[in-house]
Amino acid sequence: MLQRIFLTAIAVLYGLNVFDIIQVTPASLFEQAEPSEVSEPSALTTKPIAPSRPQIQEQFVNIDDAVPRVHAPTATINAEGELHSFWYGGTREGARDVAIFGARFDPTTNTWVDQRKVIDRISSGKRTNRGVSKIGNPVAYTHRDGRVWLFYVNVSIGGWAWSTVNLATSHDGGMTFNDDKRLVTSPFFNRSTLVKSAPVNLPDGTVGLPAYHELASKHGELIKIDDNGNVIDKRRIPSTLPALQPALIATADGKLLAFLRNAADEDRKLLRSESVDQGVTWSQASNTDVPNPNSAIAVETTPTGLLLAFNNHPENRDVLSLAHSQDDGHSWQVFHVLEYKPNLNKRDHTNEFSYPWFVKDEKGFYNLFYTWQRTHIKHVRFNEAWLAEKLQSVI
Repeated sequence: MLQRIFLTAIAVLYGLNVFDIIQVTPASLFEQAEPSEVSEPSALTTKPIAPSRPQIQEQFVNIDDAVPRVHAPTATINAEGELHSFWYGGTREGARDVAIFGARFDPTTNTWVDQRKVIDRISSGKRTNRGVSKIGNPVAYTHRDGRVWLFYVNVSIGGWAWSTVNLATSHDGGMTFNDDKRLVTSPFFNRSTLVKSAPVNLPDGTVGLPAYHELASKHGELIKIDDNGNVIDKRRIPSTLPALQPALIATADGKLLAFLRNAADEDRKLLRSESVDQGVTWSQASNTDVPNPNSAIAVETTPTGLLLAFNNHPENRDVLSLAHSQDDGHSWQVFHVLEYKPNLNKRDHTNEFSYPWFVKDEKGFYNLFYTWQRTHIKHVRFNEAWLAEKLQSVI
């Protein structure tokens, strides 16, 4: 009873946000796609992509199989134009041996090289002067001045709901990290802030870091970070449903769009919210018609709209699809299925393709990363020509 009273008090106090506004966005029609052929590990291709013709390439990032279980990939392109990916791995999620690993993409050989451990709970604890029992969810970002920032979650005691967010800095393009610091994001023992999705650059020069809260209530947040890596503002993304892991997009007309994982018990759909004042206030998050089995999504801009990577199934993560929107995410049309390997039943999670992450480079190549069966991090790379050809059927 005392624990329930304590958690309720936290929910009431922490949930107050005078900047929340209510605006219901319309639901959209949703078009299902037929499954495409699925590539097994032995069939992945690493041949270079020719930018002049439609082409898609698939390969695994963690080729060394250094640990048995991996999850939650992130990626960034550093100031030198190098593509780096990071993820966490160990014997299982939350185990004490879990560490954050990284690798670099070599465009001359079209392969992933320099796989390495960049942060573990021991190094994190030493550099933040805290006891650390487990770490998870890295988020990579290249700062305007060339530094590579790596946000990541760690826990001293308890589960993920008691997480804090840390920031490590690389001065060599993402090869090594140090100067870890804890972000102060909550007045309640600085607990229950987690990250998953890519930051955005805001017009005022700050970095907009999408985050989420899990203790007592589940909701998305936007945290503003200054050039010194300090939190200067935090705003809640309001939702009547439990919502996690917002993915942000800055539109050409100055809006911020947030697409959130729906953590409700049933009838889960992808949630959408928007801000017209750079994240100071947000519309009430509302359902779309896109299914969301309580799983993360990734979103990216295209010349014709928005690109979404998501689990196209209401209850499981055994299907991973691409969809396109021409109306800022109000409606979506599926145009390609990346993975399709149905589990035996809704309680079976053997086949999992989840936690997508997009990075688009200056040459117009889309780099999609996601967890593949919890044993590999998969990298799917395609060009504008491939995307345009695929979209001909839906736009």
